[in-house]
Amino acid sequence: MSDFLQPVASLFRTATRDSAGLASQYTEGLLSSLQRKNMERMEEAIPGVSRQNLQQFISDSPWSHRALMDHVALQAAAFLGPHPDLCLHLDESCFAKKGPASAGVARQWNGRLGKVDNCQVGVFAALNRGAHSALIDAALYLPKAWVEDIPRCAKAGLPPEEILLRSKCDLAFALVKRALEKGLQPAWVGVDAGYGKNTAFLQRLEDELGACFMADIPKSRRVWLERPEAGSLPCREVLRKGVKVAALDGSGAGLPAWREVTARRGPGGPVTVQARALRVWLWSGRKKDAPRQWWLLSRQIGGVVKHSLSNAPEDTGLPRLVFMAGQRYFIERAFEDGKSSVGMAGYQVRKWLGWHHHMAMVMLASFFLLKERLLAAETLPELTVADLVYVLHHLLPRRGVITVDAEAISEQLDRRLARKRRSAKAEKKN
Repeated sequence: MSDFLQPVASLFRTATRDSAGLASQYTEGLLSSLQRKNMERMEEAIPGVSRQNLQQFISDSPWSHRALMDHVALQAAAFLGPHPDLCLHLDESCFAKKGPASAGVARQWNGRLGKVDNCQVGVFAALNRGAHSALIDAALYLPKAWVEDIPRCAKAGLPPEEILLRSKCDLAFALVKRALEKGLQPAWVGVDAGYGKNTAFLQRLEDELGACFMADIPKSRRVWLERPEAGSLPCREVLRKGVKVAALDGSGAGLPAWREVTARRGPGGPVTVQARALRVWLWSGRKKDAPRQWWLLSRQIGGVVKHSLSNAPEDTGLPRLVFMAGQRYFIERAFEDGKSSVGMAGYQVRKWLGWHHHMAMVMLASFFLLKERLLAAETLPELTVADLVYVLHHLLPRRGVITVDAEAISEQLDRRLARKRRSAKAEKKN
C-alpha cells in the first residue's frame, strides 16, 4: 500500500502540515472489509487511527481534491488506454441524507431509491475499457434553493466561485471538457436518457468539444426519417411531423430488420440483444439550429426496447454501435462497487470540501483495486473488487491481529474463485 500511495504523498502536504499518513489511514479504511466504512468504525478497526484527525483531514484540510482526481484520471488513462474501446461515461449518483445542513442536500429525485427524497446528487465521470472502469471526476450538484441562500452556502463551506446555478448537463459537460483538456482520448462519451434527452447538451459535445457520443434517450423523443424543412413551415408544425422513436419499434417500409448482436461479455458468457440502427434527423425546434443526421440505435432487452442516439460516423456498423451502448453498464458497476466495497456512500461530512475530498479518496482507493485486477487479469480474469477487499481484510493492519497467514488467505481466495468458475459454467449450460 505504501508503494501505491508514494506517488501522491506530496499532494497531501501543505505549508503547515503533512497529511500523507492520514491519507494512508483513510485509504486503508476504505479498502477494509468493514460493513460501515465511516470514521468511527475505522478508529475501532485500524491501529493508530483517530476519528478526530480523519475528520479534520477530510472536512477542513486544504489539500487539493482536484489534484488527486487529476492524478487518478491520468493513471487510469495510462492503464486503460490508449485503445479504440476507451470511453468516458457520465452519470449521477445520489446519497440519502437526513437534515438540511449537508452541502447541496434537498428533496430531489433519488434514482437509487426511485423516488423524491432528501439527498445529495453528484455528477460523475468514469473512464472505461471493456469490463474495467475507473471513476475519475465528480461535481456536487447545487439545487436552486442553495444558490439563492448565500449564508447557507457559506456555512457549508462552498467557495464563492462554486455558488452558481448549473444544471446537471452543465456539470457533465464540464467533466468531459476537463478530461479532454488533461489529454484523455476517449473514443466516445456515453450518457443515460437523463442527459440524452437534452439536445442542446449533445450538440455542445459535438460542436464545442468535437466529441463522439452514445446517448440513451426516452421513447417519447421525436425524430425525422427525412430532413425536416425548418424554414418552410412554422416550427410547431415541423415538430409535430416528427415521429416518436417508440413508433419505430415495429416493422415497416424503410426500417431495417432486427438482428442478434453481442452487446458485451458477462460472467456467464456473451450478452446478446436484438438490435437495429438507422439514420434519422434531429432538430431542436429552433430556427437557428440546423437539423442533424445521427444514428438511432434500438435494442430489445428483456422484452423492453431501449433507444440511443449517436453521432458516430455514418459507416459505423451495427455491432460497433451496440457495443458502444452496452459499455454504459460499467459506470453503474463502478457505482455499485464503490458503494458496496469502498465506502462511497459512507461518508460523515457536511461541507462542500469534505464531500469532494471523500470522493477523491474513493477514486484513489478504487483505482488501487482496478490496478490490481488489471495486473492479475491474465491469471485471474474472474477476480472482482469484492475478492480483493476480502484479501485486503486479512492483509491490512487490524487491531488485535498480530500475524497473517498469507498461505491460508491464498488458499481461501483460490476456493472463492473456483466456486465462481463452477457457477459460471453452470449458468452457461443453462
